[in-house]
Amino acid sequence: MLVRRTGGTGNLTFATNNFDLTVSGNFTLNNALPVTQFSGGTSTVTFNGAVDQNLTRTGGGAISFHNLTLNKAAGRVVVNAANTAITVPNTLTLTSGILDLSSVAGTSLTLNGTVAGSGLLRGTTANTDLTITGTGTVGTLNFETGFQGLRRFTLNRTGTNPTVTLGTNLTVGQGTLADSLYLLNGIIQTGTNTLTLANQAQFGHGSANAFVDGALAITYPTGTDVSRFFAIAGDGIYRPLSVRGNPTAGAIITARMINTPPPGSPGTGLNNISGVRYYQINRTGTFGGTPRVQLSINTTSVDEFATNPSGLTVASTTDNPPAGSTVWQAGVNPSASFTPAFPAAIMSADITSISSTSPVFVTAASTVPVDNPLPVELISFAITAERDGVKLKWETASEVENAGFILSRSHSRHTGFEEIASYRTTDALVGKGTSATGGKYEFVDRAQLLPGQTYYYRLQDVDFNGVIHTTELKEFTMPKAYSLSQNYPNPFNPSTTIEFNLRYPGQTALEIYNLLGQKVMTVVEGNLAAGSYRYQLNLSGLSSGMYLYRLRSNEFVATKKMLLVK
Repeated sequence: MLVRRTGGTGNLTFATNNFDLTVSGNFTLNNALPVTQFSGGTSTVTFNGAVDQNLTRTGGGAISFHNLTLNKAAGRVVVNAANTAITVPNTLTLTSGILDLSSVAGTSLTLNGTVAGSGLLRGTTANTDLTITGTGTVGTLNFETGFQGLRRFTLNRTGTNPTVTLGTNLTVGQGTLADSLYLLNGIIQTGTNTLTLANQAQFGHGSANAFVDGALAITYPTGTDVSRFFAIAGDGIYRPLSVRGNPTAGAIITARMINTPPPGSPGTGLNNISGVRYYQINRTGTFGGTPRVQLSINTTSVDEFATNPSGLTVASTTDNPPAGSTVWQAGVNPSASFTPAFPAAIMSADITSISSTSPVFVTAASTVPVDNPLPVELISFAITAERDGVKLKWETASEVENAGFILSRSHSRHTGFEEIASYRTTDALVGKGTSATGGKYEFVDRAQLLPGQTYYYRLQDVDFNGVIHTTELKEFTMPKAYSLSQNYPNPFNPSTTIEFNLRYPGQTALEIYNLLGQKVMTVVEGNLAAGSYRYQLNLSGLSSGMYLYRLRSNEFVATKKMLLVK
């Protein structure tokens, strides 16, 4: 480690000189020394104290950890000096413990690389700013219960699959401040959680390259005919919506897209409803007037198949959840328009209300027969690893003017798809035309895919007019190579865990033997699919001593030792 001058006088940088540094106590950058910057080089700085550790910057200065790791048995790393900016260019690893960014005003964290581990961040809507730049997948952010807040959140992530995942709920902003979510590039995946915007100023960010994939909640101000834009997606397909009404301050609307066909049937005045997706809308607080919902279609690809803007509207139901018996009701005062691309379209209509006690569901609908002519009604789409490649199988319930299918594969859910098979060159992918009974299809991808890697397969169908419709998008992880892991813990008493990977499906047996070669237990025996397996064993019925466990699957055989100590 060294202290080096970076220019002028009194401007010194403390650098680790690419050596790792472990901090068990407090960490202080004191400008009075006069060291004004801390640089981690290419090193890892690890905080491992068993109690709270303070990270303090006095008199100005910047802190950059190339790799920052928290590996704490207990307690926090507390940033306790106002206006402290921390940058992590490479990896933030939160193995355990809490990185506390909530204690003082103006605390900011910039991540240019990735996040790993199950540790926690602590933030508040008053004090904590988070900026994420760089390229590719970030990882999962987990916030401590009671401290799941940020003042400002900037996402400007590019490259392949530029996503950040929320492992917990998160609230961004407060009061009537200006935009507190700066969604410039990249995707926020919420999973089963919700991203809430607590500021009441207009939220206008969002595009086909920058959106929230999951539930987004927006806080409204008091007003008449107030509209907010929800830049949301489902399964990577961007379809934003807007909700307009007469809220009082603090009313919150939450919107989530459900990327499956809406159950039920069109009601009076409707000819059909969307065959691909619908939305769930919840509210808290007062939202008066007659709510108006605007939906979008064909924003980034054609899969809604609408051709006549005059027939487009919004349908709704309060059935929770919608079911096969649901009758979707037509909205009032509908309007719609197309733009040149795809062609994209927006449609809006008034709906009866948005209850505070149960959600309302909305979907695109049409009043004329030529809209939404679904070429294919898909029943199933399955992907499995076989010896000769990856088998893709799908079945349709019915087909209308279906010329055939196109299969594509990518490393990313959103971009980079490469066509691997088409009805134009592969007879097995030719459609049934118009068929009330549908058909069954199968294709084997024989490319040399890497074990353990995740791929995305996209199934598209093409109608007789040549229009391509995305029918299904599925994630598939190639099984890892055959392996048998060492049991853990080892030695053990009386329980232990054994894990193994199967490269291909086949007859498989995991058995326990004593040192005399006598089988004492069969853990599993049968025809198993390719994939990863974990079995927890209880050997309380056996005596102390050394045992062997053996895995047999197809031509693969592996044996390891384990020690039972009572």
